[in-house]
Amino acid sequence: MFSNAFDLFTLFLRALKRDVASAADTGRGMVTDVQLAIFANMLGVSLFLLVVLYHYVAVNNPKKQE
Repeated sequence: MFSNAFDLFTLFLRALKRDVASAADTGRGMVTDVQLAIFANMLGVSLFLLVVLYHYVAVNNPKKQE
């Protein structure tokens, strides 16, 4: 199907360029500041919960730590 990796990469770049152009045409090109703030807050909350979960598991580890 593809003669080498370069052909596959070229096909990928063409598809990416087409997708970016279609996103710009439909008005979905940029992220608003509200969307960015929601994303950043959700990422922060999820990281905080992962830290809390890690500490809960570390404290309740049944192995004796010496």
